[in-house]
Amino acid sequence: MAGVSLPLRRLLGSRSYLGQFVAYLYAGLAMTGPWLLTALALVVLNAFDFAGAPQPEREVFQAVALYGYFGSMVLTGILQLGVARYLSDEVFLGRIEGIRPTYAAAGLTSLALHAAVAAGFVAVTRPSLPLALAEIAFFGSLGLVWMGMLFLGLVRNFIYIVASFAAGLGVGG
Repeated sequence: MAGVSLPLRRLLGSRSYLGQFVAYLYAGLAMTGPWLLTALALVVLNAFDFAGAPQPEREVFQAVALYGYFGSMVLTGILQLGVARYLSDEVFLGRIEGIRPTYAAAGLTSLALHAAVAAGFVAVTRPSLPLALAEIAFFGSLGLVWMGMLFLGLVRNFIYIVASFAAGLGVGG
């Protein structure tokens, strides 16, 4: 949070308690925005009776979404520590040209790690083929989203991070 709060305090231009509170609130919403939007989407899906989606199928969807988000955040967290440290050093040294290849390598590593874990999960739970393929694709895409959010954090435009996740959630839903 400390690395996020410094640029936010500068952006808000206030050293008052209210200004700092708003900066931390802003950073907290930016960092938890994907989780909050996902939780809201799951609540909306559960609250309404959608045609063609009976309750048991909605429950399977919610379980896949919940455990998928949890598992992918844990897996991505393992990679993010090293990648974030490396990116911070590169940006500090002014070597911006290394960001794109680092994103490609981090994305491919994340995708491979997520695919291996998802394949193991599918092998153990043995869902139907369409559900298995959807679970693997969902889990892999989540890994890419979290890695993308790390790289978007470099531009320190936290509203854009939350807005891009909301747009992706809207298109995916």
